[in-house]
Amino acid sequence: MLFSPEPKVSEEDLFDFRVELNQLVSAIRMSRLTIITGIRRSGKTSLLNVAIRKSGLPYVYFDVRLSAYPNYADLAVIWARAIEDFIRRESGLREKILNALKDVTGLAIGINPIKVEVRFRGPGKLDIAQLLIKINDLAGEVGGKVIIAIDEAQELRRVNWLRFDRLMAYAMTT
Repeated sequence: MLFSPEPKVSEEDLFDFRVELNQLVSAIRMSRLTIITGIRRSGKTSLLNVAIRKSGLPYVYFDVRLSAYPNYADLAVIWARAIEDFIRRESGLREKILNALKDVTGLAIGINPIKVEVRFRGPGKLDIAQLLIKINDLAGEVGGKVIIAIDEAQELRRVNWLRFDRLMAYAMTT
C-alpha cells in the first residue's frame, strides 16, 4: 500500500524516489561503502529495502533498532535473525552460505528448520571479524559482493561494550 506507514519493500510502493533509488542501486553495485542519511521518517528504510532487492546482489540485512539499554542478548538476537533471514532468502546459495559460516566461532546454525544461535558472552563468543571474513570469502565465491545492510546504524553507538566503528573500518579493509 502506497501511503501506509510501514517501510516499503517493492519499487511499486516507493513514492517519488526514482532518481534516488537508481543512484543508490548504482552506488551499492559500485562502492564498498554507501550511507543513506536524512531526517526521521523520510523514507530511508524503504529506499534501502527496495534498493538492496533491486541490486540483485545477495545481502544480509541487520535491523538494529535496539532497546534503551542494549545488552548482549539484544545484539545476539539481531545477528541471529539477520543470518537466519539471509539463509532462508538466498535458497539458491544456501549450501555455499552454510559451508562458509560453518566454522565461525560463536555461531551455531541448524538447518531443518533454519535456526541460528549467536553467543555474545563468555568463552566461544561470536568472532565478528571471522564472520565478516567468511562473508567476504562467500562474496568471492558468488560473484564478488554480498551486501551487509545495516538499518538504523546510528543505534550501534549505544552498544558501548563493542566498537562498531572499528569493526566497520576492519570490514572495509577485508
